Amino acid sequence: IDAAEELAMKFLNDPKVSSSDKALMLEMTAKHQADPKKSLPLWRAAIKTAKNPADKARMMYEVATGLEREGKFNEAITEYQSALKIASAKLKPYLLIGIASCANRINRSDVALSAFSEILKDHPNSELKPKAALRRAEILIRSNKGAEAKKALEDVKRQFPKDPEWPRALFYLGYINYANNQWKPAIENLKVAANHPG
Repeated sequence: IDAAEELAMKFLNDPKVSSSDKALMLEMTAKHQADPKKSLPLWRAAIKTAKNPADKARMMYEVATGLEREGKFNEAITEYQSALKIASAKLKPYLLIGIASCANRINRSDVALSAFSEILKDHPNSELKPKAALRRAEILIRSNKGAEAKKALEDVKRQFPKDPEWPRALFYLGYINYANNQWKPAIENLKVAANHPG
């Protein structure tokens, strides 16, 4: 046990310290713990100690992203979904992106599509909307739903011309145009995508 952990333990065992301060100390200690095996119990204790649902959800997000980094995608999905039930509106799109990302990694396209669609429907002002729209279209392409993917990509092209995802949407649109023998739009989309400075 290092000096920081020893200090944290003294702090946590002090009856005069409020539960919210204890949760904050656990959170800070977990964030600075390099070993995921040691940080996970700290995060769990912080979640258990925290009283505010928004704080709990934020901490659960940290746990889920750690599980995702470790390749524990099913566990991460479960954690993201639990956090989603109590999260603030601002955090929800990030939790949904996490669910979709994990689901996509383990070939659960239905779960990923549902999460991306929820971002687009319920969080239209989220900065993650372009990413969600493009990733949804990618899954539709892989699922041989070209017409639906084309519509989704045209929405990205029209709505987000300044987003970093824009050239990628044009590339996929060009690919769909090409696959459907639509030569002129294919060339136009691919040319713009290739010459985009991003």
